[in-house]
Amino acid sequence: MMTYNNIVKATRDGARYLSGFDPADSRYPVARMKSRMIYGRDSATPGVDPPIVPGLTDAMIKVCDRLDSSQCDPSLQFAAVPSGPSVVNLVRVEVSGYQFVSIFPIPGGLGAISFEPISTTMAQVN
Repeated sequence: MMTYNNIVKATRDGARYLSGFDPADSRYPVARMKSRMIYGRDSATPGVDPPIVPGLTDAMIKVCDRLDSSQCDPSLQFAAVPSGPSVVNLVRVEVSGYQFVSIFPIPGGLGAISFEPISTTMAQVN
């Protein structure tokens, strides 16, 4: 439960961080956001700095926004989404492909547990 909860918090923090940036800006900080999700800080050295969630890698983190939603379900909309009397743009941060491996032996030989995709979607600046 703690590992799952940490991934949920990481997606929420990643989406919150990117929500304040315009994806059209050349300085759109996806790499920094991934580092924050994995290591808890803006810049880290993979292999030297320990990840917050063991086994979580940047390849597991997907970002979808109004300019690029190719990594998400094509039925989802991220640009000009109706919201009350106006429209908003959205950003989604998702972790998929994570496998939990317990450090304790599990009776019955249960090995790795594959988590379903975990995501957070928030409004993003226009």
